[in-house]
Amino acid sequence: MLTKNRERMFSLINFNKKVFKLSLIFVLVIVILTGCQSTPKDAVAKVNGDTISKTEFNKAFEMVKKGYEDQLGPDIMSQEAEKGKTVEELIKENILEVLIMEKIELKEAKKNKMTATDEEVNELIKQYKEKLGGEEEYKKFLENNNVDESYFKEMVKKEKTIEKYREDYINKTEVTDEEAKKFFDENKDAYEVVKASHILVETEEEAKNILERIEKGEDFKALAKEKSKDEGSAKEGGDLGYFTKDKMVPEFSKVAFSLKPGEVSEVVKSQHGYHIIKVEDKIDKYDKANDEMKDEIVQGIKVTRFQEHLEKMRDEAKVDIYTEENKKSEDKSDDKKDNEKKENKKAS
Repeated sequence: MLTKNRERMFSLINFNKKVFKLSLIFVLVIVILTGCQSTPKDAVAKVNGDTISKTEFNKAFEMVKKGYEDQLGPDIMSQEAEKGKTVEELIKENILEVLIMEKIELKEAKKNKMTATDEEVNELIKQYKEKLGGEEEYKKFLENNNVDESYFKEMVKKEKTIEKYREDYINKTEVTDEEAKKFFDENKDAYEVVKASHILVETEEEAKNILERIEKGEDFKALAKEKSKDEGSAKEGGDLGYFTKDKMVPEFSKVAFSLKPGEVSEVVKSQHGYHIIKVEDKIDKYDKANDEMKDEIVQGIKVTRFQEHLEKMRDEAKVDIYTEENKKSEDKSDDKKDNEKKENKKAS
């Protein structure tokens, strides 16, 4: 339902695993409150001439705040999150940034003559209802937030319009084979994989005995089925399938990725016990990747370029922010600059 860029923005406030449960509330709040066309008397920001009203910002914050307090307790807003900021400060920053990006992308979508169809909107409404728990919960949501269904559908239409714009940009982005190879090399930890099997036992002595039997020619898979305490892989002859470095504990990955296909490791100790690892296959170059992996790499490049495009639009947008928090931040920044000038003057 959400694009990767939106998920990335939402993840900024999900500093606690419990907070993930609240992400749907945040999505729906933003969908409801963006796109207000009237110019209010007061504003928290202006984006390329479009105003974000204090009313829509405050309503979004109050609803998200309530969700956090219901889930994590009444004092959650005052707790420290990151970079010396409280949860409340971080939430406010991110709500405003999402609202700003909504304004920028919606205007860009309209410029490219993109809009959502009624069928697409109805499908999204159906998904929202399922996420909320059905028709009754959906109606309660609208009632609790003082929103009628026609207005909500209009907001969903805008959300879908932005999504279509993003997908169109990504699909039109061209990636050469050379660019894909370079991207693979620069992100090897994410894409380099090995296919390996292992035998896991409790003691080093037992592992050494099994390794000796393997070195004498006994079948690795047969021994895995007989001896390995990893029941999930043992029945498959120790087969763990393909995996990246981050999928296994460091001690295991370090050895597995150092082996060549067909090689068997020495005994490897980890928190799980003692392993004997056999590498079956290794994809450490782009040319070795299968079509599915190559498609994933190309898509990764396209999404990265779209993110760069978003950042460029954000940098070039004329954005004026009028919140007290922003004023405090600017004052702190000015104080820092003044102090730096004083220090430089002293040093000279």
